Amino acid sequence: MKLTCYSEWDGYEGIQRPVLLLLYSTGFDWTKTLEVKLEAPFESCDEDSYNEAMSLIVPDHVYVRQANGQRGEIGISMPLLAKYAQRVLAQSANPPGLSDITRLVIRISDIEDMLVLEKGAPVQKSGRNIP
Repeated sequence: MKLTCYSEWDGYEGIQRPVLLLLYSTGFDWTKTLEVKLEAPFESCDEDSYNEAMSLIVPDHVYVRQANGQRGEIGISMPLLAKYAQRVLAQSANPPGLSDITRLVIRISDIEDMLVLEKGAPVQKSGRNIP
């Protein structure tokens, strides 16, 4: 799995702000909790690669706190996410299957709410930090 960060320009602060984490995989296991280790700064994602993959935005009701209490880790209940995805995908005329989803989109604000991370963690690009 690969984790990248998508940022948007914050005109008020005059800087790029991370808004989404993008979790790529060639195949997700929809039967168990997916553990995601979060280590800032995150590698940045450009807008072209943001639009490439079949994605699913992770709703806040599928996040789970890890039993081991590891700081900087979140869990995603993939069985709950699969039920949500099937409801959303069923609304399409020609619905794709779960196996077509190659990217999960995680809102930074959901993670901050869950883990109480410092807002606006720096993004890493090409081996250097961007403020």
